[in-house]
Amino acid sequence: MRCLTADHSSTTASSDATENSDAAKGKDATTRDAGLLDQLKERGLINQIAGDHGVLDSILRSRRVSFYCGVDPTAPSLHLGHLLPFMLAFWMFRHGHHVVTLVGGGTVQVGDPTGRLTAREIMSDTTQTTNINSITSQLDIMWQNMRAYSARRGSPSKEGTRELLNNVTWLGNLTLMDFLRDMGRGVRIGTLLGRDTVKNKLAKGDGMSFAEFTYPLLQGWDWKYMFSLRKAQIQIGGSDQYGNIIGGIDAIRYSTQADFELAWALTPDGKLESTQAPMGITTPLLTTSSGEKFGKSAGNAVWLDKSMTSPFDLYGFLLSTPDADVGKLLRLFTILPSDEIKQHIIDHAADPGKRLAQHLLASEVLELVHGKEVADRTRDEHRSMRAPTLAALQAGPPKPNSQTESTQGRSGAEDKKGSTTFDDGDTAALQRILLPESLVNNRSPSDILYAASLAKSKSAAARLVSAGTLYAATPLASDAGLSESVSDVMNTELRFIKQTGNGVSELAAFTQPGNLLVLRLGKWKIRIIEVVPDAEYEARSAADGREISPQWLKLKAAH
Repeated sequence: MRCLTADHSSTTASSDATENSDAAKGKDATTRDAGLLDQLKERGLINQIAGDHGVLDSILRSRRVSFYCGVDPTAPSLHLGHLLPFMLAFWMFRHGHHVVTLVGGGTVQVGDPTGRLTAREIMSDTTQTTNINSITSQLDIMWQNMRAYSARRGSPSKEGTRELLNNVTWLGNLTLMDFLRDMGRGVRIGTLLGRDTVKNKLAKGDGMSFAEFTYPLLQGWDWKYMFSLRKAQIQIGGSDQYGNIIGGIDAIRYSTQADFELAWALTPDGKLESTQAPMGITTPLLTTSSGEKFGKSAGNAVWLDKSMTSPFDLYGFLLSTPDADVGKLLRLFTILPSDEIKQHIIDHAADPGKRLAQHLLASEVLELVHGKEVADRTRDEHRSMRAPTLAALQAGPPKPNSQTESTQGRSGAEDKKGSTTFDDGDTAALQRILLPESLVNNRSPSDILYAASLAKSKSAAARLVSAGTLYAATPLASDAGLSESVSDVMNTELRFIKQTGNGVSELAAFTQPGNLLVLRLGKWKIRIIEVVPDAEYEARSAADGREISPQWLKLKAAH
């Protein structure tokens, strides 16, 4: 992921320009941005700076700039790891700067090889279009949520302006001759061959195609385009993008020798003005205290689209943050003042079992990604799960209060095949599902996990069971040997029992009144399964316009 900032004293109008006219005019920002770079470094948002730290600090103190954040639509959704560079851009937006969010509709056709040993799979035009539309919608919605979040927390100044672009606009019209003349002549092959991505792919991977080899040049062209027409000066990217940033700096320096459009950045003797020279910032690679890459759950990405990772599951993932990491993540993924975060950590330490800091982190991130109403409702759902009852689970979560909320965060992505969720688009997505009776009554726990999309394969599901991460709920009253009415059982608190056996029908006994089977995977991922006769399962799936679970079909065919 890559981002840029630019001097914005003469930028074009954006969607928010009318309500932030003084920001668009490029007025002095000395008071507003005094110490901003140090503040961001203190919060951990800055990893490396390609260029002079003092010059960068002076730029942020003396004038408004415009940030450009780019992401290639390689999937129909952003994931949690993408959020960090956007947080840096969001901070600049809060301090009155302009933010250009770029969707790489052009560069995704080539594919970024950075950090990979194998080539990316070629996506069809239809998939690319779907991903572009999904990411574009998701970014727009997220920015709306960010602005509301910032307003509620109190902005330090008048907010900046923003716009959303697609680099296919200029790359789609770029000819090979123009590219070779304006970019290729200034790039040294030896420099490209010396980059870690190239060396690793050639020595350890499946080789490197010419298209992959030229990807950094296309990224450099993006920067050159923005530098020329929007005075984009400072590129921001993830920690793995440092080499591409250096290459982009070299490309811009070469372009200044012949490109009259860059005259604004040159001294009278034709050299780059030090305060206009291109520079770069990288955000850190996030890892947990145990050394794992942040933003992964059981090796799978935690998505920001609620149709791919429900708000309930996103909240649960953040709720599982170790105490050793929660302070760091609050500084990175919220705009809470550092002193306030320190006090929250102190309060948390007084009673760690309540996980106050983790609930705060989850609520703040969900407000950024999905909006405050979804964040509040999801927080309440998780807190109710600390002592859930069958009646509460059967009732399900409250409905959204508006059509806007019910569709917010979908980012235009198509439903995944085999999804049998209720109230798609709401916080219950992937939390409450439908499964056929014959599966629950006649199959192993690992088969049920696989059919419920809680594991990618039967073998992965079996490993989860054997590792002791599967729990099934039962009313506490049943353990006491009490004779309870159905009504009493429905309102009795549930407890979760670890399931280590993988025999046939082992979970059937845990089906409760209302035909509900409640499973928990690990500490936070809960699935409420409504068990229905097979014919009803097929009929209701058809009525809801959903496909029968392909995992279930595979299990039936193999039986």
